[in-house]
Parts: sequence; C-alpha cells; structure tokens
Amino acid sequence: MNGKISELFKFNPPSMLTKLAIILTALLIFTGTDLIVKEIAYQSLRGSQDIVIIPGFWSFRYTINHDLGFSLLNFLDDIFSKQQKFLILLAIQGLATSAVLVFSLFVKKPKHFLPLVLITCGGMGNFLDRIIHGGVVDYILWYYGDFSWPIFNLADVYGVVGIILFIVILYFFTKEHSLKALVKAKKEES
Repeated sequence: MNGKISELFKFNPPSMLTKLAIILTALLIFTGTDLIVKEIAYQSLRGSQDIVIIPGFWSFRYTINHDLGFSLLNFLDDIFSKQQKFLILLAIQGLATSAVLVFSLFVKKPKHFLPLVLITCGGMGNFLDRIIHGGVVDYILWYYGDFSWPIFNLADVYGVVGIILFIVILYFFTKEHSLKALVKAKKEES
C-alpha cells in the first residue's frame, strides 16, 4: 500500500517554468472555484436564513470574517481602526501566501509540491476575497448540539488539506521519519 501511495508523489516537474505553469493553472482552477462559490454564497445566503444540509450537523450560513482564522488577531480591534486592521490583515495574508508560493517554486522534493500548491490556493482565495468583499466570506457551518466549529469556506479546506498532506508526507514519506526507518533503528539498537 505504501508503494502505491508513494507513487502519487513521484511527480517531478522538470523546470521552474513548468512548476510556475502548474501553480498558475492550479491557482486559476482552485482559487477560481473558491471565488465563484464564495460569490454564490454572498449573493444567495446574505441576509437569509441558514440552509440546513444535515439537520443537527451541517448548515450553510453566511458570515463575513474580518479577522484571520479562529479570530487570532481579534485583539487588534482595540488598537487599530477598522481600515488599519484591514490593511494589516491584507499585508499578513498577502505576504504569507507569497512566501508559500515562492517556496513552492524552489522546493526540491516533488512530494512537497502538491501540498504547497493547495496552501497557496487557499491563501490566495481568501486574500482576493478580502480585497473584493472587505473580509472573507465564510459559509460552511458544522455543529453538534451546543458545539459549533468555526464557520469556514472552500479556501480554508484547501489550506487545511495542504497542511495535513504536508505533515503526513514529512512524517511518513521521508527517510528520517518513515516507519521502516524507525523499525530498522530499533533493530540496530537491540
């Protein structure tokens, strides 16, 4: 099974130009899809009742997020004006997305490329949405009883999936951290 999975990560773009073409294509497809879905949510959910998909678990609810994930920079509301905070968040998100984009161009291991492209697409989708709507349109609500996960969007999914893939690849598909290497090291210690 491990051999089949690792085959997926043997993709090796031959040049920087090829990587750039792949990244731009992915940005166009994934970020474009995210922005289209956000616009649909903006037009159809804004000012309306939640749309229940699975009662007691999943609804679509419009909200505009004027902060970063999990309201990490909420404390800035007391320090800066709304416009200043907007510019700060725009700069942070733009710089972070640009850094991941540039890093993905220079990554040496092909298996790291796909997760970085997904992270870039997620960051770019939310960055552009912040410019378009003055904040990020979130619309997916998961909840159970009194527990409610923070509302999120498709770009957030791209970012989270990219991060999880990156961690899994680093942990399970590098020689230093692979299960085979750990077993071999334990045998050598004995």
